[in-house]
Amino acid sequence: MFDLMRNGKVISIDIEARPNMPVHNRIEFITASSSNKNVFNSVRQKIAPEKVVIVVLYSDHSMKYMYEEMELWSDLVSIDSYMIVKILT
Repeated sequence: MFDLMRNGKVISIDIEARPNMPVHNRIEFITASSSNKNVFNSVRQKIAPEKVVIVVLYSDHSMKYMYEEMELWSDLVSIDSYMIVKILT
């Protein structure tokens, strides 16, 4: 979809490297904890201020952890955009 629009990028952060992930110039995989503030700052530097950002969190952590993660990443969500949170139970 991003190729058709000629705009957009996916940055995926996971604590574990996953085998057989797709390779594409619009996808970047970061192996780290998404709650790490240094990782957050690194991702923030990659995003131009005028870009539209959607954040998707997918986790099986405690509610406290998820709340802290949502608080951290909410700074990147563009006005009139979304944060999608999927909690595994």
